[in-house]
Formats: sequence, C-alpha cells, structure tokens
Amino acid sequence: MELQALLLPREIKVIDHQKGNVFVAYSLSLRKALIAKFRKYLKDDEAFQVAVALIFGYRSLIDPQTISAFTDTGTIHVLSVSGLQVSLVFVCLNFVLQWLDRWRWGKTVKSCIILSFIWAYVMLTGMSPPILRAGIMISFFVMSQLLNRKQVSVNTLAASALIILIFSPNYLFDVGFQLSYAAMLGILLGYPLFRAYYLSGNKWINYLLDYLYVCIAAQLFTLPLSLYYFGQFPNYFLLANLFIALPSTIIMYIGVFLSILPFDSLNVVLGRILEFSLIFMMEGLKRIASLPSSLIQGVEWSGIQVLLFIVAMAALVVGLDRRSGRALLLSIMSIFGVCVISAFASIRKTKDSFIIIYNVRSDVAAALVRPSQVVLYSTLDSLNHPTLRYSVLPSLKPYISSSQIEFHKIENVLRHSFLLEWGTYRLLLLEDRVDEANLPPDVNLILWRKNNGNDVLQLLSRYPKAQLVVDGSNSDRHIRALQDRIPNSELLYVLKNNFAYVWDGLQL
Repeated sequence: MELQALLLPREIKVIDHQKGNVFVAYSLSLRKALIAKFRKYLKDDEAFQVAVALIFGYRSLIDPQTISAFTDTGTIHVLSVSGLQVSLVFVCLNFVLQWLDRWRWGKTVKSCIILSFIWAYVMLTGMSPPILRAGIMISFFVMSQLLNRKQVSVNTLAASALIILIFSPNYLFDVGFQLSYAAMLGILLGYPLFRAYYLSGNKWINYLLDYLYVCIAAQLFTLPLSLYYFGQFPNYFLLANLFIALPSTIIMYIGVFLSILPFDSLNVVLGRILEFSLIFMMEGLKRIASLPSSLIQGVEWSGIQVLLFIVAMAALVVGLDRRSGRALLLSIMSIFGVCVISAFASIRKTKDSFIIIYNVRSDVAAALVRPSQVVLYSTLDSLNHPTLRYSVLPSLKPYISSSQIEFHKIENVLRHSFLLEWGTYRLLLLEDRVDEANLPPDVNLILWRKNNGNDVLQLLSRYPKAQLVVDGSNSDRHIRALQDRIPNSELLYVLKNNFAYVWDGLQL
C-alpha cells in the first residue's frame, strides 16, 4: 500500500547525511553534472529539455506541450530511456572494443567492460523498468556470447521481468513496465512472423521493412493497454517513427560524445549539431501531430476488451506460426467481440446525460454532459489550463472532441454565491455566508466550498432533494464537522478524496 502525507518544513527532521546507496548517490551526482554540461552547450530550452530526457531519462524539466508532441505521434518511447538507448550504447562499445577479440582473454575483458558501462548507464538514468529490462537482457546476451550458449529471446525477456519483480513486485502494476514488456513481446513474437511473410529483393528496402515491422509489432501489442489507460491512438505512428528513427540515433550518439569529451571547442560544435538535430526532430513531430485526424481520442476500453484483444494477438501469433486455421478463427472471433462491446458502448453514450463535478483542489470545474453537447464551467482560465487538460478533458473526450466543448469561465466576483443553470437543473456554488432571502427557490446540487459559514441543516431543510458535494477547498476538520451534523450520509458526498462526483438525475 502506498500512502501520502502533506508535511510542513518544520515537521521534517533530517537525521543523517550521506548514508544511502553509494553507487546510486554517485550516479545521481554524475547525472546532475552532465545535465549542467548540456545546459552550457544547448541554448534552446526545448532542445535542452528533450536532450536530457532522451539521453538521461530525466523528464522533470520537459514541458507538457513538448510531451504532447511525442504522445500524439506515438513516439513517446523515445523519451523513455529503454532498449533503444541501451542498444546504441552497446553497439558503440562493441565497435570500439572489437580489437580485444584478437587476444586470448580479450573477449572476457571486452564483455566485462561492456557490462560495466551498460550498468553504469542504467544507474545513471534512474533504473526505471524499461532500462532495467534492457540492461538485464543485454547482460544475458553478452554472457551467452561469452559462454557460446544459444539465447532464447522470449526466455530472456521473461527472466528479466522475473528479476525486476522479485526486487520490486509493485512494478507489475506500473503502466510503463506493462507497456515496455508488451512492446518487447510484440517485437520478439510479431516481427519474425511479419518478416517471414514478405521481404523484398532489395536490401535497402528490407531495412525499411524491418523497421516498419518492428513498429507495427510493438504498436499492436501495446494497443490494448494504450486504449485502456490513455484512450487514444496515433494514426500516423508509422510516419512519425520512420521520421524520428535517424534523428534520435544521431542525437543519442552525439549526446554520448558530448557527455564524455573534455574538449570545450569540440563540445561547442557538438552542442550546435545536437541542438539543430533536436529542433529539426521536434518541428517534424509537431507538423505530423498537426495533420488532419492525426489522433483518435476518447476511446474507452474495458478490462474485457483488453483481455479479448490479448487473446486475439496470441491466437494470431500461433495461427501464423503454425498455419493453424482454428487459431486464426479464434483471433477473428475475439476481435469481433471487441468490436461488439465497443458498438454497445457507443450506443450507450448517445443516451448518457449527467452533471459531473471534478476534484480540482481549490478551483471549480463542473460539466453538463448530454448527447452531442458538453458544457464546462470552471474558475480556471481556459481549456488549455494544465489542470483541465490533464484532469478533466480526458474524461470528456469519449463524449465530444475538445474543440466542441462549450467553455464558460466563472469570474471571481461571482464565486461567493453562484448559480449554474442548465434548463430546469441548478447547481448552487457556495463560498461565503448567504442571506436566505437571496437563495434560489430550488436547486439540485450544492457545491460547498471554503468552510463557508452557512447553516448546513437549514440549507438541506430548504432543499430536501438536493445533493451536497464538499470539495477540496474545505479543511478536513470542517468536513468532519459537516459529517457529524448531517445524519443521512447519503445527502453528503466528499469530493476531496475522489476524482469526481457524477449526478445522473438528468432527464432527456
């Protein structure tokens, strides 16, 4: 169980210094120094943010709009240091140290050096699940080469997952962990099958086909999880991944050289080349993301649909590998089941009608959802506010696109006692004490805010059918006092510790 607590600075006591893991402490200090070095040679802020995210896995500095360019084009994996970056480091080291193979013990020395650098890089980037998986897999590969043993890729992938889960079982429920292993499983199982079915006679075309097959296999196996967790699908993922392949490789290698070279004059040149490559890559991704119909949003998949799609993918792999008609039939039937469930969900959405009040801390966000109509009221500035973009809009996208949402800002002068009206339905927003004579004759919902001094029992007696919603602007002590005073707990909903409150008393 993971718990959180809000502490004031005076409630925190430092009991010791420099007593943590020595290797982790050193890797973090080294990463901090390298990030400072990149800041010196990269003048463009966005280029610097993407560089440290791509090379070191440090995404704390990156702007949300920059991340959107990657997520909307299906290339967010580039910012998650994983197999691509570790593989590039391995290829570079293997090329530089290949002369050691001519010595009697050279192969052993080379393997030890490669493993040392690989795991130093793993620690340097924060030891996230994707890079741990990549580090373990490459370690198995290096050891199998050293011992002249044949490596079974799927077994290696499973072994890496087992090792990670033994030390950190909670990673099993981490979205990044699930997506990382789903993508790798897709590549290991799907890519060889696609390649076996068609290859060109031209080796250059085959290079392109190989990359396309890898992208398709990874996207297919991560599709159910992406739709389940994020509800969106990038239509131009193939184009974006083809575009980003060469720039990201160049950026990675230049970044490695910039990290290790001590020559200032050479680093200035490398910094300019790196900055140009990053700006070129970002501009290209933004143009792809701005293409018409670049993103399917608002998709809602249930756990049953995810399970059916996994069965479909497993049956497809078996069917193609063993030429099994029954397996292919099972795959088709599973996909048909997914489509049927999606169709029923779409029909249900055309009849949905409700009011939803969101937990946006001390602010207000309330939406009316009706067929082909969404009206959103908020004290925040616009739909582009980060809180609305990431906490509110994802839940509304299944019903309407963001551009069609009717947005109304609640001005500060109106917040103390504000009435939201949708036809005959009313939501009363209370932030201050209100004279009973100024109260409306009837309301359906009362949003209780900021420990206002109104008599809650008198208010509920005036509106006996109203639902009282208490949001995060109230203190815990005030909420407990309200709960003690109201005998019927069904009349009060505490929004503070929940995502939202949905009132489905609307009638079409």
